[in-house]
Amino acid sequence: MTTLLLAAVLALDVPQPADASTIPVVWLADLDPSTVRSGTVGRWVFVPGSRPDDVTGGWCVEAAGAGGVLRVVSFAVGETDEDLDVAQPIVVEGVLVVIRHPARDGFAAGVEVQVQDAWRVR
Repeated sequence: MTTLLLAAVLALDVPQPADASTIPVVWLADLDPSTVRSGTVGRWVFVPGSRPDDVTGGWCVEAAGAGGVLRVVSFAVGETDEDLDVAQPIVVEGVLVVIRHPARDGFAAGVEVQVQDAWRVR
């Protein structure tokens, strides 16, 4: 009976984790803030558009892009600023967050697209 039960369990169609090579990588510069959703977990590629900064306790860098949208990659604790000072594409995994800043104190309203808790894909 135990052998039959074990054979039945082994015969189940258990889904396997996704192959990392099949996860799409999306250019951060191409994202339209009106069509993306906060909380989206994925792989993002960007070109640094500023020098890395650790003012928040973790490394952050602006990502290059057009359209008046601030794009920021905020790295997870443990990530370093290594190679963030070169203008080459970098792939990260993280959570996408869209922040809408209201107009106030003489500043126009703005939109920020941020990848939070980013880890580099090497």
